[in-house]
Amino acid sequence: MAIIGRGAGVAQIGPLRLSGLLAWLMWLGIHILYLIGFQNRALVMLQWAWSYLTYSRGARLITAGARNAPERARA
Repeated sequence: MAIIGRGAGVAQIGPLRLSGLLAWLMWLGIHILYLIGFQNRALVMLQWAWSYLTYSRGARLITAGARNAPERARA
């Protein structure tokens, strides 16, 4: 399962292949099911809905140890 865009996804479950909105909704549902507790599920669904409706994107920054990565590879 993977999300490939806004409201679009792909999924293969055994011989069943899905794409588009149905696969995207399935991905969302399965990820919500794996969260523990009603409060966490509700909060994540609200955050996802807000992001979807406002077209906002979260910051995806990787900052920890970025400068030391080549040094660690040599060690």
